Amino acid sequence: MTDYTRGVADAPEAPRDPLHPLRNEHLTMLAHYYRGEIQRSNMWRQRLDATTNWAIITTMGMMSICFSSAKPPHALFLLTNLTLALFLWIEARRYRYFDVWRARTRMMEAHIIAPMFLPEGAWLQGDWRKRLAEDLLLPSFKTTLLGAVALRFRRNYCWLFLLVLLGWIDRALESGRWPALSVLVGAGVFYALLAAFTVAATRWKVEDGPIHKRVAGTGGDWLS
Repeated sequence: MTDYTRGVADAPEAPRDPLHPLRNEHLTMLAHYYRGEIQRSNMWRQRLDATTNWAIITTMGMMSICFSSAKPPHALFLLTNLTLALFLWIEARRYRYFDVWRARTRMMEAHIIAPMFLPEGAWLQGDWRKRLAEDLLLPSFKTTLLGAVALRFRRNYCWLFLLVLLGWIDRALESGRWPALSVLVGAGVFYALLAAFTVAATRWKVEDGPIHKRVAGTGGDWLS
C-alpha cells in the first residue's frame, strides 16, 4: 500500500511556512472538508464490511447444506468457491474507492493536523499541497485492481477458501464418496493457483490510476 505519510520520520524540518497558521476562513473550510472526507471514507468502509459479511454468511449457509446432506454435494462446494471469488472481486473494487478517500484524510492528518501538535510548529517538507490539489481535480486510484484483490485476499478471503477446502475434504472422508477425477484435478488446479496468488500477492507493487478519464476536445480539461 502507498505510504501517504512518507517523509514524516526522516524528512528534515522545513522553516515555518508564512501561509501557516491558516486564516480562519481556511480553517473553517478545511474542517468541513475533512469531516466530509471522513464520512465518505466511513461509507466505503461500511461497504467493505458488508461484502465481507455476505461472503461469510454465504459460506456458512452453503457449508451447513453440505454437511446436512446424506451424500456430499461436491458441486455445491465448487459453487461456494466461485461465489467467494465473486465477492472477493466486488470487495477489491470497493476497496480501491475507499483507499482514495482514506489517502486524502491521511495526507491532511500528516501535513496539517499533526504539525499543530508539534511544540516548534514545524511543517513537513514535500509537495503534498500539489498532490492533494491534483487528486481533487482528477481523483486517482492508489492501488491497482489486482493489488486490491491481493490485499483483501490476504486479509479475509484466504481463510474462507481454506475453510471450504477443509470442509470438503472432511465431508468426503466421512462419507467415503469422492468426486470424479476431473473434479479433483480442477479443484487441485484452482487451489494451486490460489496458493501461487497468495505468494505473489506479498510482492505486488502499488500503482496509481485515474478514476475518470480526461475528456479531450471539450474546450477545457474537464472530467468525465
